[in-house]
Amino acid sequence: MAFKYYLIAVTILSFASCSGPSSIDRLGDLAKNNSPELLAICNHFLADSAIRYISIARTLDKYKCEAINSWSYCGGKWETWDSKKNEKIYLYSKKDVLKHENISLESYNKFTNFLQKNKIESIAKVYNCNYCVDFEVALDGIRYSVDSKYILKENYEYLWVKRISENWHFYHRDWN
Repeated sequence: MAFKYYLIAVTILSFASCSGPSSIDRLGDLAKNNSPELLAICNHFLADSAIRYISIARTLDKYKCEAINSWSYCGGKWETWDSKKNEKIYLYSKKDVLKHENISLESYNKFTNFLQKNKIESIAKVYNCNYCVDFEVALDGIRYSVDSKYILKENYEYLWVKRISENWHFYHRDWN
């Protein structure tokens, strides 16, 4: 009986070891090697004043959700909160959201194509960190900072942080 459980454990481990590195690990390797493509995406994202956040393919309940800046879509209409009117507002298409946010389709496609190609869920500018970009999959991410003196610190939000190069950090964040 014990041998049976041993074989099951070995089988599971062999499948797990064959799955290869995660998306964040692959992106981390690109960061360590100063990939020109990754640096170009970061610099283009930082230079685009209209885009703050893009999320693709996050599954919530049974819906596949997306987000552009403060707009979210999980089927139906795109929605956001209008703090001046103190109510939700809606748009009917991604094209309408891009127009409302003054985001070019070309820029949006460049970022989403990169995210899809690398199996990354989101790209975001970082609050309180000028010239920082986060890439995330679930609760794991990497952060790029133009300033090589910038240090991401562990705290209540970032539960684990590791500097991987002069401008890059790995992190695992709290789910809140």
